[in-house]
Amino acid sequence: MFWGSIILSIYILIGFFITHKELNEIADMLEEELDEDDYEKEDLLELEKNKEQIGDKINDLKKLVGEKGAIYSFYVFGTLFWLPTMIYSKFQSK
Repeated sequence: MFWGSIILSIYILIGFFITHKELNEIADMLEEELDEDDYEKEDLLELEKNKEQIGDKINDLKKLVGEKGAIYSFYVFGTLFWLPTMIYSKFQSK
């Protein structure tokens, strides 16, 4: 029981830090402007479309649960499901 609580605490702590890093990256991505010289036209349009979709989903969540509720839900889900998400993304990249 003791070791289980230690492992759970470490899992939650790692998840919290990973979620915090990911949320900062999402915020930076939504704020930055894309430089047209760095991308081809098709890629730039796709990146802009994806950026708008992410922004729309975040705004929908904010409307549903409020600003603080959206942040809390990101932290809760990110902290609890960081390992399955990482495993899924590794298999999708192959």
